[in-house]
Amino acid sequence: MSRNVATEPVPATHAVPHFDWREWLAFAGSVVGTALFVSVVLGALVLVINSNAIG
Repeated sequence: MSRNVATEPVPATHAVPHFDWREWLAFAGSVVGTALFVSVVLGALVLVINSNAIG
């Protein structure tokens, strides 16, 4: 028989959440890196389309 996890009470923990700035720095770095990669790819695509349209 399966247990219904949604109806079980959540254990109460009184611990203060731990803030790890390295996780946020890694997340920000991945966002910036992805944005840089996408902008370079889109810029190259626009350059190729533009050079084909001119020539």
